[in-house]
Amino acid sequence: MTKRNVVFESVTGLQWARACAADRRFSYSLYVPSSWSEETASSHNFLVAMHGTGRAAESTRDLYIDLAEDKRLIILAPLFPTHVTDQNETHNYTWIRFGDIRYDHVLFSMLEEASQRYGVSAEKFSLTGFSAGGGFAHRMLYLHADRLLAVSIGASGFMTQLDSGKKWFVGIQDVEELFGKPVEFECMKKVPVQVVVGGDDTHPEINISPGSALYMEGVNYGGSTRVERARSLHKQLIENGVNSQFDIVPGAVHASKEVALAVDSFFRKTLP
Repeated sequence: MTKRNVVFESVTGLQWARACAADRRFSYSLYVPSSWSEETASSHNFLVAMHGTGRAAESTRDLYIDLAEDKRLIILAPLFPTHVTDQNETHNYTWIRFGDIRYDHVLFSMLEEASQRYGVSAEKFSLTGFSAGGGFAHRMLYLHADRLLAVSIGASGFMTQLDSGKKWFVGIQDVEELFGKPVEFECMKKVPVQVVVGGDDTHPEINISPGSALYMEGVNYGGSTRVERARSLHKQLIENGVNSQFDIVPGAVHASKEVALAVDSFFRKTLP
């Protein structure tokens, strides 16, 4: 990026949500640390904080303000609403591709906009997501490991297996057909990964029955609770050479704020 392409903002702290210029159906908000200035921009990075099914984008962002201040991170919190194309659509973004929407491309557009505003490179960024956001995060790892500095995957209910015998989203058989690129395992091995879940996140409501719009053979793989599925995901990552750590937070239920300290600790150890 050359400096003449940057339109610098002068504001730090919490930023109002704004529509993504590339697709105004989607918006994002920012937190810009007090360390940022035009002169210090090059020493900062982005952390994408991906909301869960409840779409609490700004509260997800705010969990990591102290981390952003200490690690010179601009937090970008996307908002991917429900019912964009269908009244029954709630899990859209967690699959990365939904109908003709590529949520990975929308995110990259958001990052590029923020990059132009603040002069911070978006070529590589860190990513944290919880629940449906954890589904988004681990699928982004499969598809775009080359863009990730580190990723935290929180309590994903539906796991995509690294299984070339099963179709997306249960497996990765048709990834190249759907996304135009294969899963690049060698890139994944270079990314520090955290799989994190609350120790009391054990309700079995995540199990999908035949007849559901979400049902595919293998959708309930990995166990009947998020703890079991998180452990299964971590095991598959390790078996494929990924540098994954598994954290169970004692007493925590299915709430991003209850595992946020473990996520914060992971990024403090991982990021420069």
